[in-house]
Amino acid sequence: MNIFQKPFISVLSLFCIIFIASCAKLPPINSLAKPPDLHIIPRPFPYNFAIHTVINKLLQTVEEHLTEDEKRSEVNIVLNPFFDADSGEVPEVSRDIEKIFYEVANDKFPNFKFGRLRANNLANAHYIIDGKIRYERIKLSDNDFTPKFYYHVFAGLTDLRQNKIKMGNADIWIDDQTLDYTPSAIYRDSPMYLRDQSLESSLKIIESPANTSADIQYLKFLKTKALLIDAGTAYENRDYKKSLEFFQRAAQRDDGQVMKTYAGLYMTNYMLKRFPEAEDAFGKLVAISVEKTSSLTVKFLFGVNDVGFLKDKKLRKQYKIWLKKIGEYFKQTSKCLEIIGHCSNTGPVKWNNKLSFNRAKRIQQLINKNFPQIKKHSKAIGKGFYETIIGSGTDDEKDALDRRVEFKVVPCQ
Repeated sequence: MNIFQKPFISVLSLFCIIFIASCAKLPPINSLAKPPDLHIIPRPFPYNFAIHTVINKLLQTVEEHLTEDEKRSEVNIVLNPFFDADSGEVPEVSRDIEKIFYEVANDKFPNFKFGRLRANNLANAHYIIDGKIRYERIKLSDNDFTPKFYYHVFAGLTDLRQNKIKMGNADIWIDDQTLDYTPSAIYRDSPMYLRDQSLESSLKIIESPANTSADIQYLKFLKTKALLIDAGTAYENRDYKKSLEFFQRAAQRDDGQVMKTYAGLYMTNYMLKRFPEAEDAFGKLVAISVEKTSSLTVKFLFGVNDVGFLKDKKLRKQYKIWLKKIGEYFKQTSKCLEIIGHCSNTGPVKWNNKLSFNRAKRIQQLINKNFPQIKKHSKAIGKGFYETIIGSGTDDEKDALDRRVEFKVVPCQ
């Protein structure tokens, strides 16, 4: 069987162990793309209609560029899983989008063969489709005085053949609040939010105009990205040994020194009870995050309206590793930190300000064991809900970014 005919083994189920539970959530603020200002959009559509519209537009673009001989041949297309544009995580709805791709292709484009981006099918791929999803607050008209949140799906088509051209874009708004935004296992278990080169290269190609040359860095990173997707697929299937092998292969590549690689090495080694190796991988993850983003977005889970961690022995055991390696890293550098707590957009202002500060203070105190100088080299700050990324106040997966605690590297004074 042609590998492009095999059904998708879904790499990612969904949304994540977050950094603060009722006021908790985490990604690096200076590396996260904030949503655009409130604006007016075309009428949003029901989910199924919207996704079919995007898919048909992209596949028709492919067909329009094929010669008559090519139309009679097999056309191989790979899909990079659709991800949340703010967190970088792949939500469960991405699986369903992929299924619809298959259905539309089988029905209308029988010579198109699809496969998820994988190491063993990239070489034969003619085209690749990348997609992002963002949950945004928008208006439907100038007279709309009750703006609501809608999902914005945006996809890009790139020709991987000799000309390497970004061929087309398709986007649409979705009027459906029931999309499954749970994270896949690889993202759910990740100790950090992973806004790294893997995500940035996809965002860049998706957002680039049609009929322009494809970004060189995006094209170069595809082989490593395919390995990371293979690793995530194996992890999703609980084949941690196989997943570890893929992450190790990615780590051996020059462009594989990214957060996602070392987060994966940490998770797979931890699942295999290779604890020294897991600690080492987490230490490297801390270093890469600090050196490339000047921030850390470690996922500590707090109890609701509480400064104590959830009473989960497995999680608490991991927290000890995380706190230890963070302390060790900063003990060996001259860098200073702001430990910043954030809250989602619900509840009283004063309470959220206090809670966000107390959680940041709690993390500062816990790091003190391995980094006694932490109080001299850091400052705990509570931002309440004044720096939300999403701002929906839904207190679920969609606004998890707003419930975060960040470590931001700052000049020492």
